[in-house]
Amino acid sequence: MSTNLGKPPDEWRNHSTKHPLAAARLKQGDLKRLYRLINDKQFEYRDRFMPVLVQQSNETSQQFQDRQTRVYKSFVTSATIATSSGVMLTGNEEAFLDPVSLPENIRSVLFSTRSPLLPLGLTPACSIVLFLDFTLPPPFDFTRLPTLATQNESNFEIAADNESWFASSNAGLVEFFKNRTRHTNWLHGGGTYDALLFLLGVPLALWFEYHLAQWVEPIAAWPSFIKFAFYVYTFLLALNLFRIFFSYSRWVFPKVELETDRPSSPFRHRTIWGLFLVPVVAALIYDVIKLLPFP
Repeated sequence: MSTNLGKPPDEWRNHSTKHPLAAARLKQGDLKRLYRLINDKQFEYRDRFMPVLVQQSNETSQQFQDRQTRVYKSFVTSATIATSSGVMLTGNEEAFLDPVSLPENIRSVLFSTRSPLLPLGLTPACSIVLFLDFTLPPPFDFTRLPTLATQNESNFEIAADNESWFASSNAGLVEFFKNRTRHTNWLHGGGTYDALLFLLGVPLALWFEYHLAQWVEPIAAWPSFIKFAFYVYTFLLALNLFRIFFSYSRWVFPKVELETDRPSSPFRHRTIWGLFLVPVVAALIYDVIKLLPFP
């Protein structure tokens, strides 16, 4: 087990990583499981740190014992919950994250093994800081370019002077989120909209124009320039509808989601999303089949 304890500064070796989270869906009980995973590593570091404490020359035995007790009890993990209404709650125990006691409209959760030790003047060499950003993108957003990646700050950061502690902490968190990842991470990446616009948006807009022309041409004896303007306008309208549907899809399938029973939850809108998409896809497939040269 490699550690800096007892080594001169020129032999110190430190490890650190900052790992952004991919798309994931967590249940409310997962917050408690995540706290337990992080807190177990905090206790492991505490058991290695406590023997390093020594009695100072200006301390009595009782004062040293009291300081040991304070330090020992400070080796906990802090959890801070922020809600969309501006309320912030902080707890330093696993029971704080019981599903029955969690507030509604959770916007973010911050886990930190570092903050409980800072008031004692201790800067831990081994620490974990994890931030879960449950902020939802707007369902219909015309203020931000859709080609940009979804804004989400979810990540975990590990720092350690102990190679074994660092490796096991990193592996534990990676495995935890690996089991909760979703296959929609691509939807939130930068440039996704541009690729989908070229591969789907423009063809769908042309397909829409084709069906629109079948309805307009027999009944509209318009001058050529009016027809041209009408088709250009409806083509651009179709592209904007595609942009709205893309933005709505990012909201329906958020990058990092906490499962809830709220009626406004994006999870409950997936039926609406499917009811809109399935008929369009079915009609498109039907038109393609009609064009195939069957014998």
